[in-house]
Amino acid sequence: MDLSPHVDGAGTCALCATADTADARYCRHAVAGLEQRRHCSEAIAATLGYCASHAELIETADEQSEFAALYAAAAARLVDRFEREPDFTRTAVFDAQHACPACQWRDRHVGREAHRWLALAGTGLTWPPLCIDHLHTAIGIAPQGALQPLLAQQGEQLRGCADIARVAGSPRSARRWRARMCRLLAERRFEQVADLFDAPALCPVCGWIAQTIERWIDSVRTAVRIGADGETVFPLCAGHVWIAADECGDAAAAIAAHAAAAVCRSLAAGLQAIQRDERADAEARASVWYRRRSPAYVLGQWRRGALRMPACLPCLLAATALEFAVEAVVDVLGSTRQRGRLERGHGLCMKHFAYAALLAPRGSARDALIAMQTEKLRALAGQRSAAVSAHVRAESELPAGSPGPGTALSHLSAAA
Repeated sequence: MDLSPHVDGAGTCALCATADTADARYCRHAVAGLEQRRHCSEAIAATLGYCASHAELIETADEQSEFAALYAAAAARLVDRFEREPDFTRTAVFDAQHACPACQWRDRHVGREAHRWLALAGTGLTWPPLCIDHLHTAIGIAPQGALQPLLAQQGEQLRGCADIARVAGSPRSARRWRARMCRLLAERRFEQVADLFDAPALCPVCGWIAQTIERWIDSVRTAVRIGADGETVFPLCAGHVWIAADECGDAAAAIAAHAAAAVCRSLAAGLQAIQRDERADAEARASVWYRRRSPAYVLGQWRRGALRMPACLPCLLAATALEFAVEAVVDVLGSTRQRGRLERGHGLCMKHFAYAALLAPRGSARDALIAMQTEKLRALAGQRSAAVSAHVRAESELPAGSPGPGTALSHLSAAA
């Protein structure tokens, strides 16, 4: 097997190594010069903040004063959008679904490395081992002639594999995500979403999703302890595979083997579907009524069916928890008392505000939600002049009554 010089060792994903390197360089890149800071604040506002993993990365970075100014500038841009675009709350949910600025930076580097490997594969070299997530990246750029060899090679490498690093790649992103959830929840448990309204440093929707993931982890621990079949609780995406493996160390090999087997089955099914399509097309060519399909269409269909993985249980649970928590927030907007609790607490992060604003009924409920969010953003934007002029280095140096960098980041990022 030909390995990239970026790979730390045999059996690790080459594209994960590139992603980790990009993540390590992001914070310095984001604040490197006035023009770059302007672009970064625009990107934060355009995507409504950072994902949980990169929020944790930024919160532990050395460039806290620079990011304090970026959060304030992004909050000011969002306030301006609220005022200039009456329909912003209807379309904000699409912005919330975009990759965060740090994810976009990382994905650009991963894409370049993937194309480099694609070029090397064209010269006769083989692809390096790829994790679950980056298999999708490689399939998404592979041309028609290289797709079948890629599927066959990766399926053969994963068959019978129980190496967690080989299956799920790098653990860094997943562990940052997990660390953020643990720190914000602080081992607390809540019976209902309304119990989170008073939380001073946690979006209620983020908290409910994080608690849902904690309960799933408990079910994995229970299944491992009693020796039950893990098919019903084991995860299938790289991030959740690492979280489950870290929490249930003795079962890491079984968790990895379960995910690898699911990937192998999906790759084999995708390869068989492509071969069936080729045979059907060859038979159809004998007809005088044959009409040649567009190569781009054929390639798109092959790529879509190449790796159709079963649904990952914790991903489904998180999506269900998101819907449940957002509906719970929207339902109480008509109550002055409950709305007051939301206002006194942390309130919604921007990403989850976008979902709530979409579901909130027209009238006083939606207007109250927008006014609440705008007021919190104005408070964050108030940091701007102080952060830029004084180059604050810690939360305690910010003006009295202003949210600190951690609070600003929690509003401009999702915790789960």
